[in-house]
Amino acid sequence: MISPSALKSLREMPAGISQRIGRRITQLEAEPLAGKLMVDGSRAVRVGDYRIIYRVEPFEVLAAGHRGSVYKSYGLLCKEAGR
Repeated sequence: MISPSALKSLREMPAGISQRIGRRITQLEAEPLAGKLMVDGSRAVRVGDYRIIYRVEPFEVLAAGHRGSVYKSYGLLCKEAGR
């Protein structure tokens, strides 16, 4: 599953990048523990200069974007959701 905000981010990315991220998401569904564990229990994985932030159980992509901004936007999403 991909959150609405992550899906919006993917649609705004260049096609080549979003395809690479889509392939990586498919790999993560099969091997969800591959990413770096973050303080809040979610995980992050690199795709070039981009990052995918996701939850393992149940598997959900929470955010995707350029490494310079995705962590900031994910922090805002957490505050809005009360996490």
